[in-house]
Amino acid sequence: MTKLCVDREKFSRTIKESIIHKKYFSLVCVFLLNSFKSSVKEEEIAMVDQLIKSFLKHDNSKLEDILEFVALASIVDFSKDMRNINNHLLEAQRLMISFHWLNNFHHYEHHVLMGETKCEMNCMELAETACDLQARGVQMGNSALEFLKAQQGVRYHYDNYQLSMLNDYLHRLDEAMADIKFPKTFDLDSLFKNNDPVVEGLLRLADIRFADRFLIQNFELEKLEVQDCFNVTYIVKDKKIGKIIGELNLYCNNKLYYSVPKEYEWEFLKAIKESFIEIGNINALELMDEQIFEYEKGQGVLTYSIKKGNLS
Repeated sequence: MTKLCVDREKFSRTIKESIIHKKYFSLVCVFLLNSFKSSVKEEEIAMVDQLIKSFLKHDNSKLEDILEFVALASIVDFSKDMRNINNHLLEAQRLMISFHWLNNFHHYEHHVLMGETKCEMNCMELAETACDLQARGVQMGNSALEFLKAQQGVRYHYDNYQLSMLNDYLHRLDEAMADIKFPKTFDLDSLFKNNDPVVEGLLRLADIRFADRFLIQNFELEKLEVQDCFNVTYIVKDKKIGKIIGELNLYCNNKLYYSVPKEYEWEFLKAIKESFIEIGNINALELMDEQIFEYEKGQGVLTYSIKKGNLS
C-alpha cells in the first residue's frame, strides 16, 4: 500500500484566498452596477441583468476545476507579489495561472491563449475585468488604475477602445468608493466553515491507502507510482493475455476516468459497474450513476463515492 502526500496548508490557503477575493469582488461590483443603473445610457442599463449573472460566476472555476485548483495551490506562496504593481510574472507562475486564464473570459490572457489575432473582449467582460482589478487593488492596498497603467504594454496589450473602457470603469469605481472603508481582513473562520467539495476530496485522498493491484473480472489493475496529489492512476491489463490495454484514473472530485480500446469498452464498463474497487482502508468505491460521457471513442467518465469504511 502507498499513501498520497497532500500539502493541506497550501490547499487551505488557496481556498481561503479565493473566497476572500470573491468577497472583495462582490463588494466592488455593487458600486459599478449602481453606476450603470444611474446612467442615462440605455446600452449600459441593458447590461445590468447580464452583468449580475456574470459577476455571480466570477472565478468559480478556481474551486470547480480540479486542475486549476491544484495549479493555483502550487504557487500560492507567490500571492504576496501582487502587492507590487510592477511585478512581472515568472514563467512558472504564468504556466500555472494559465489554467485559470483559460477558464475565464475576463482575463486578457484567455484570448491570447485561445489564439485570437487580437484580444476580442466585449464591454461586459471588460466590466468584470475592471471589478477584478479594483478588488485586487482594495485587497492588496494599491491602485487598480496605477496597476493597469504599469502593466499595459507589459502583461496587457489592450487596444485603445478597450483601454478607454477599463479606465472609464475604474474611474467610476474610484469615485464611487472614495469614502468607503473596506475591511482589510475577513473572519476566515466564518468564511471557511465548510470546505469546498474539491478541497474535501483532495484531503480525503491523502488519507486513503490505495491497493497496488486488484482484479475485476477479466481485467487486472495495477497502480502507477505517480507523485500526484489529486488523482490515482491504474494501468489496465487484459488478464487473459497480460497486455496493457488502457488506463483508469480516480480523481478527488469523485470522477472515475477510463481509457480503453473500443472493443474492450463494453466488457470493461460491465466489470467496473459490477465490482467494488478495493482501496485499502476504505474497502470499496461505488459507482453512483450509469451516465457515461464519451469524449472520444473508448474514453469516458463515471461518478463514484466511497462505499464503506471511515477515516478515523
